Amino acid sequence: MIMERWLTVLILLAAGVWLAGAAMAAEKDAEKITDFAGDHSDWQVSGNQYREISLSRIAGGSYRARGRTPVLEVEYDFRGLPGTSGVYLKPQQPLPLEGYPKALGLWLHGDGQGHWLRGEITDAAGQRYPINFTASSPAGLDWTGWGYVEADLPQGLEPPLAITAPIRYMALDGSEKGRGTLLIDEVWAIYSRDGSEDRDPPVVSDATPQGRTASQRPRIAAKIADGPEGTGVNPEALRGYVQGQAVEVVWNEDLQEAVFDLQDFVLGGGTHEAAVYAEDHAGNPVWHRWQLRVENGRLELPSVSVPETAEWMQPWEASVSLPDMEGKAEIHLQHDPAVAVKEARGAEIFGDGEPGRTSLRASAGSGELTLWFRWREPVSGTIQLQLSGGTVELQDGTRLLGTVITETQVSAGLELSWSLVPEPYGLEVTVLDNGGQPVSGALLRVGRDKAVPRFWEKEPAAVSGEDGQVVFDLQEYKDARQIVAAAEHDGRFSHWEEIALPRPRGGSDPDWVSHSWAGDPAVTQAVAFGTGPHVSSAQVRFRPAASDAEDGPWVEQAAESRWVKDGQQWSTIHWALLDGLEPGIEYAYAIRTTGDWIPQGQFRTAPDSPEPFSFLFAADTQDHRFPVWRETLQAAAGRSDDMAFILHGGDIVDDGHQLNQWLNFLEASQPFLRSTPFVPAMGNHDVYGQGRNWFGQFFPYPQEGAPETAVYSLGYGSLRLFVLNSEADRSSMERQAAWLREEVKAAEEPWLAAVLHRAPYNSNPLRSPDASAAVFAPVLEELGMDLVLTAHDHVYMRTKPMYEGEPASGQPGTVYVTGGVAGKKFYPGQSFSYTDVLYAEDVPTYVMITAAESRLEGTAWNLDGEKVDSWSLTK
Repeated sequence: MIMERWLTVLILLAAGVWLAGAAMAAEKDAEKITDFAGDHSDWQVSGNQYREISLSRIAGGSYRARGRTPVLEVEYDFRGLPGTSGVYLKPQQPLPLEGYPKALGLWLHGDGQGHWLRGEITDAAGQRYPINFTASSPAGLDWTGWGYVEADLPQGLEPPLAITAPIRYMALDGSEKGRGTLLIDEVWAIYSRDGSEDRDPPVVSDATPQGRTASQRPRIAAKIADGPEGTGVNPEALRGYVQGQAVEVVWNEDLQEAVFDLQDFVLGGGTHEAAVYAEDHAGNPVWHRWQLRVENGRLELPSVSVPETAEWMQPWEASVSLPDMEGKAEIHLQHDPAVAVKEARGAEIFGDGEPGRTSLRASAGSGELTLWFRWREPVSGTIQLQLSGGTVELQDGTRLLGTVITETQVSAGLELSWSLVPEPYGLEVTVLDNGGQPVSGALLRVGRDKAVPRFWEKEPAAVSGEDGQVVFDLQEYKDARQIVAAAEHDGRFSHWEEIALPRPRGGSDPDWVSHSWAGDPAVTQAVAFGTGPHVSSAQVRFRPAASDAEDGPWVEQAAESRWVKDGQQWSTIHWALLDGLEPGIEYAYAIRTTGDWIPQGQFRTAPDSPEPFSFLFAADTQDHRFPVWRETLQAAAGRSDDMAFILHGGDIVDDGHQLNQWLNFLEASQPFLRSTPFVPAMGNHDVYGQGRNWFGQFFPYPQEGAPETAVYSLGYGSLRLFVLNSEADRSSMERQAAWLREEVKAAEEPWLAAVLHRAPYNSNPLRSPDASAAVFAPVLEELGMDLVLTAHDHVYMRTKPMYEGEPASGQPGTVYVTGGVAGKKFYPGQSFSYTDVLYAEDVPTYVMITAAESRLEGTAWNLDGEKVDSWSLTK
């Protein structure tokens, strides 16, 4: 009893603390959550479907920072990748929010790529909720430069709330993908929108001179104005720069103009960049940069020259010619961080040695400086050397400013080609010259360390044979995700090859078997199975399983075999199409890989008459190990010992780019998929990266006449099932709709059902309607589809019969069933005007459906054994 009283007191105290915090939060309009003033190691970036992502910190006061405090820079490269690409900025620990804000706001320097800018918060239970700063891709982040943006927070969540990701920048499948950079500054919690907070920076306009000028000391100026509701320009915050050099700025209050005072600066002939920094009295900053070109030959800039071509690891030098005048020079060079200045003749190297930047001091009249570079990392393509700043101070006190850029084309003296050998686990590397011919006698190394020159000193070398090849035993690198390989011959070097090392997975016998249909379910059966990558071929044999056929002949079918691998896993998929079968017959089958035939069990073909049958519908298993999916299959088998097939609504895995998740799903589905066909729709998590391709390799489906990946039609007994792909762009959906019209015309079965991942009628209040609602729903209802099975919202929901977007009145309608969750991730649910039944508890659910000639009925169950819903359609 005493313990219970103490617990009550603690709960009341905790509630009081939270309520007090909420009351305090309600008294303020906004609170700054972070301004990234600390070390950027407090933050991390992750992503999906990217070539490269990086996170760095830009010091306050630099050209690219928003103001005088640091900002974070996120760079990404999504070029040429399928599926949904994304880069996510996350704190090491969630950032707590005081009270219950209406929105989150942030300052962001956009790249104009149009991708979907989102964030993520959590509630008291740790449930994650996305928030939207912009519309979805490709109509998303459409501005460049600094801007302020807000995202509304979903209401009705259980506080306390926290920020788990202020940035989730996503390029959806089908959008134009490239490289880009985001800069992120202050993150704010917004409690009131009464308009009293000034968040608009001043506006810079009429920057002069623009373009060409003959003056070497031109009048550089810019108009700066704050809005009518603003706090006004703060003259004390004005800063001016020419070629990165600070210059004085004079504020003309009457003209609202900032004028650069060049004093004793002169501009050398060439192109220059001017920049002005301003703030209003509320501290909102703005940078503005523009270019001008001085065309006056009396004082030319220093010249920089480099050879047109260079070879990796061979000597490379550059020269800088200074004006032939008395004085002193201080020059800043920018170059690829992969090279560094080793020696400078005629100049002194100074500064902190920041990678990619070299500072020199010399006499202006010393003529030509020679720089020798050393190679720090591989370079391919073009390398630039840029005179990016500094001054040449002449004897009369004037200082010359300017920029010069030169470039060299860099290539490697040798090339490498390589392939992995599955058994014994090894790496076969071939050394080639620039003409593609094998190089014998080359020293070839593999290792973990790619630093120059330690790699060459540390790693033992092998010597290539007459065919230019070396085979390395990789057993010592079992724990490595990747290694590097490089070759040397007669003082010429290859680039590093960074080689991912997927681990062979599987044995000689099948680790998993999956049945599906790539043709007519009554007379064909597709069998897929997985082994280790060392198994290069396999066969399947089958015959009727009836007792009077046990001694009958087997029909043998060779399987198609192909490797599947990513950076972690490496396996072989085999699949065979068994045809010439008879309807409604049970068959025994066996598989042979490297040894004897191994019996696998039995499967049944579809009947040629509309006899009753049952099947399982489940969705959103997305996981890594799939324990809930395994329980779902066991529970469904307990309710029907003769499921005709298993229908999945998509999001089979959590990350389609991770091969191990697909393999884990298939292994978790055993032994059910060894005898029961698996019929999946494609979900948004399934299409990540290689997932779109792996989907069809693991689960063959009919492809004849299909307008899109994972779109097909199957007839089973009294049911015609249409599988649609909602993970496509709108034009593809429209082609699918046209295909669906023709398929429905040809259908002879009494019942018509469709399955697609994204529910046209959502039950998740945080999700906005998408193209599946705009394109698919009108056609499904027009064609008289009886049942549409969906997923994506992670709750169970059944609609009223729908027609033309409204509950049907006076005519038959289409019933939509969202199958819930057969995994671990749950979302909130909400009833709408079209909702008939909603079950939004955090308990996994599945649906058992029975089809007969005149009746189609279903029952939804949760994994606690409780009936969630039941329904029946009749004809």
